[in-house]
Amino acid sequence: MDNLIVKEVCFKNKKIRAIEENGKVYVVVKDICDNLGMNENQFKAQRDKLNNDEFLKVGRKFSPVNTGFGIKETMLLELDYLPIWLAKINPARFSDELKKELMDYQLKAKDVLAEAFLGKRRMYPELFYERQNKRLPRGLPISHSKFHNNGKVVMLLQDLADVLGISRFSVSQKITNKTVISGTDLLNFKKENPEANKSSACLTLIDKNDAVEILSKVNNISDIEREVIIEYFEPYMTLVKTSEHWERLKSMQKGVTESGLQLFQEMKKLDESLKVLHEIKKDIIGRMQFMNYDIHELEK
Repeated sequence: MDNLIVKEVCFKNKKIRAIEENGKVYVVVKDICDNLGMNENQFKAQRDKLNNDEFLKVGRKFSPVNTGFGIKETMLLELDYLPIWLAKINPARFSDELKKELMDYQLKAKDVLAEAFLGKRRMYPELFYERQNKRLPRGLPISHSKFHNNGKVVMLLQDLADVLGISRFSVSQKITNKTVISGTDLLNFKKENPEANKSSACLTLIDKNDAVEILSKVNNISDIEREVIIEYFEPYMTLVKTSEHWERLKSMQKGVTESGLQLFQEMKKLDESLKVLHEIKKDIIGRMQFMNYDIHELEK
């Protein structure tokens, strides 16, 4: 019990008891269920699900917790497993208000609880220092090797958030289609990437297209931050930009853009002309049908 840190964390104006033990954070399952308006039978159903689900039961444990009515053995769930459990809760029996509440828990609760114990979780202390003191350069390079998923270069959502100096939740909101891996996919990912965090129960992966989408939606990105991300996915771009051909490519860009715009306009005109020709064709076919009818009548 000496290595336990117990806190009551406020989320959506309701308390969640959480425990840090040996560097891992656990939440009291009953508190989450109560906050989501579940009755006793619904809580028992969720408790059974955590006990029987082959994946989720790895993250649950029992520990003595002060319930307000004495110390009792209480079911806890490791924080990394929280979003997966919440995602498996069927919202069909919830009111519209509680459905929104459940969504907020699915998206935000983990980050709020983690911050209460771990502070602003950043991989690079220097980057956090820079955000506070405005002195160190932005966009520090990612410290680990590139991650791959089935041979394709990917970045962790948390890494991208760290480089940009914004929250993981803010980055997540800017992705149209998220790639979240867990279970067997996560085990395969960890085998492919030995440097990946072994304790994570799920990970959100960013590919090059996702990164481009996010960069287009984030304001005030510095050139350094942009180049860190570009270099991660396209390492040769940095070499290209320092080569003797780069200035010539930049000078050609305007001409290519203007030519492309002109081509687009001509294609638009051609498309309009094809529509006119199509209408003329329909008119000619119609007239020919009437002519055939008239000829047939005359032959009678």
